[in-house]
Amino acid sequence: MSAGLYATGRNAFATAGVNWTSDPIYVAFVGAGYVANMSTDQWYSSVQSYVIGSPIQLTSTAASAGVCSAANVTSGNLSTGSTITQIVIFKNTGTPGTSQLIAREDVTSTPTNGGTVSITWDTGPNKIFML
Repeated sequence: MSAGLYATGRNAFATAGVNWTSDPIYVAFVGAGYVANMSTDQWYSSVQSYVIGSPIQLTSTAASAGVCSAANVTSGNLSTGSTITQIVIFKNTGTPGTSQLIAREDVTSTPTNGGTVSITWDTGPNKIFML
């Protein structure tokens, strides 16, 4: 499975359909059942049934020279019995069928146990991702 930017997400940035610093950008924890098609998947509705817990809005979103960053995130308590294998970033319009997918990344398999899960974004030169 290929991680990175969805083709439709890149196009949304190029056509002003996504503004990283002013749109409501969310991250969702996702299980292995979701098999991404990075070329054609466009809407959060294609991921929604594989999401573990509730998506979390990113805060302190910033962009510089095409590099996108945000504050680290921590989930609420996640019910026992699921395993997080990937994260998906999307622009949340409030309607899954119009919420633009932006990026997907594999993560270390993390079983849920009733506690929280945190994402610490890369602090290197590409931060969360670079356009």
